[in-house]
Amino acid sequence: MSTVRRAVRIAACAATVALTALGVAPTAGVAVGPTVPPVPGPSPTDPPLPDVANDAGDLLVVTGANSRNALLEGDGNTTFSVALPVGATCPGDSANDGWRIQTFIVPAATDVPALEYGATRPDGDTMYALYTTEGRPYTQVLLGQNAEPGLPGLILDFPPMSFAPFTPDLLPVGRYTIGVACSYFEIGERFWDAQIELTEDRDVQPGERRWRVIDPANPSAASNGVAVASSETSGLPTLAIVLLVIVTAAGGASALLIRRRNQPLAEPLAKERTS
Repeated sequence: MSTVRRAVRIAACAATVALTALGVAPTAGVAVGPTVPPVPGPSPTDPPLPDVANDAGDLLVVTGANSRNALLEGDGNTTFSVALPVGATCPGDSANDGWRIQTFIVPAATDVPALEYGATRPDGDTMYALYTTEGRPYTQVLLGQNAEPGLPGLILDFPPMSFAPFTPDLLPVGRYTIGVACSYFEIGERFWDAQIELTEDRDVQPGERRWRVIDPANPSAASNGVAVASSETSGLPTLAIVLLVIVTAAGGASALLIRRRNQPLAEPLAKERTS
């Protein structure tokens, strides 16, 4: 989309927000998503948006909300969530600056920096948002509010998600890019992504699909050192490893204490000889 066309669409959104705040119904041709609460529009002093969104790093697929355990595979019944690199933020918040959080799953060949986001998903065929386990698209999500404009936007924790809403006709087998983006109205500015591969398994219901993460992010770089789990284990090996380390350490300490008790006392140090 050209810069002029983007500017026109942003101006239209800003006009709609202003009219809504004044209690005036927007004119025909300006659509307002019913599930998207209004936010302040751009001011004349706002810096211009870049024409191309920037790749801010890798997305990590994890075992659930607030989890830091990487999940590498699953199916339509698997609950998962996503995590961003430590310290990830948006250029501003929602209340003061008009920024939102979006998610997406698009074919791997898609030009992610060019994505534009509607009320419930990115614009385009075979392009969708990620869905929560409650069956809702995770789009147009508000960021944590700052005390003043112009500060980095706090990205809140992501909820449990699932591929259960996707039927085989919506997502054919193949490779896809999934991710999270900061958007200013519908225009993306920075994003974090990962690639997954969908394969067919008619025994899996719902969806008849299995998925696996391709070239997963380095856990230590993406999330401050996370453990890795498969969909069958859902993070249980992490607990087992921790318990094993504790038991081993306790056993070693006990053995050392017993050995020391059974050893004779050391000879006292001899006094220095004087000449």
